[in-house]
Amino acid sequence: MLSKIEANKLIQFIYDTAIEEKSLGNDHVDNLTSKFSINNYLSMAEEIKSYMPLPKVKILDWGCGYGHMTFLLRKMEFDVISYDVLQDNSQKLIMKKLDVKPIVTNESVKLPFDDCSFDAVLSCGVLEHVEKEKESLKEIRRILRKNGYFFIYRLPNKYSYTEFIATLRKKSCHPIKYTLSSMKEKLKENGFDVVKIGRENILPKNLSFLPAKIKGMFNYYPDMWTLIEKSLLNIPVLLLFCGALNAVAVKKY
Repeated sequence: MLSKIEANKLIQFIYDTAIEEKSLGNDHVDNLTSKFSINNYLSMAEEIKSYMPLPKVKILDWGCGYGHMTFLLRKMEFDVISYDVLQDNSQKLIMKKLDVKPIVTNESVKLPFDDCSFDAVLSCGVLEHVEKEKESLKEIRRILRKNGYFFIYRLPNKYSYTEFIATLRKKSCHPIKYTLSSMKEKLKENGFDVVKIGRENILPKNLSFLPAKIKGMFNYYPDMWTLIEKSLLNIPVLLLFCGALNAVAVKKY
């Protein structure tokens, strides 16, 4: 695992890069202009490392977006392939700074990889956006090796208070929302065993609807905010309205 000094340097680097990206007119990078949010992404990378501690494990960052998870996973010594569909030009600067060069196609389902070619696949805020969910899950299963891991993060919770606010403001970008039971059922139906399933994001990570003062507050003491969030996730009723769900699944056979 990374030392605290190393982790803080990575968080600061991604934050500075995102701020520069936003200054050039990209208003869709708010999730990376919060050190608290970036710290959360780092926690995801560390969790993946805990399941797959061996060096040079091959992992697909499926729908890599700005490449921040690819960047963090490479710092964890993973062999990462970045993949996305039809990225726009607004993402070029941040990806160049993070040294991420994804494979980009216009194919919405079929993946350009051989059968059983990856030890793991990461979906971070991606599965809810695919055109054909069942076919995409079959493709992920196809390219995974036997007992390969499928890591899912930032899957929008059907009962999320942040999703409710975004829908009221007509700002929601999530066409599909999930419950723990529906996510678990879909994974099982498509040949995955669910190893872990849970909730995340009690505190808002997408800062687009927050006042500037509150946005700034999340940039101080990200570790403190992470501890506060973990405590809030232990409150049974409150966690039902969390922003997102997550899961770790394994290819059955």
